[in-house]
Amino acid sequence: SLDVLPTDRPLKIVDFGCGKAYLTFALYYYVVKILGREAYITGLDLKEDVIVFAAAYAFRHFAASV
Repeated sequence: SLDVLPTDRPLKIVDFGCGKAYLTFALYYYVVKILGREAYITGLDLKEDVIVFAAAYAFRHFAASV
């Protein structure tokens, strides 16, 4: 449950090994859109091609928030 996390500041979340970041985007949607929390979510991966894919997806779908 996210109830144990601080509510007095934005959440900062890092997803190590995010791949194409499908779960990262799902987490973003849940935290920001469903819970209404401010959050900064960073995805990290060693493979440049998946980072390029995820960055392009984020820009297309979340441009106002990225």
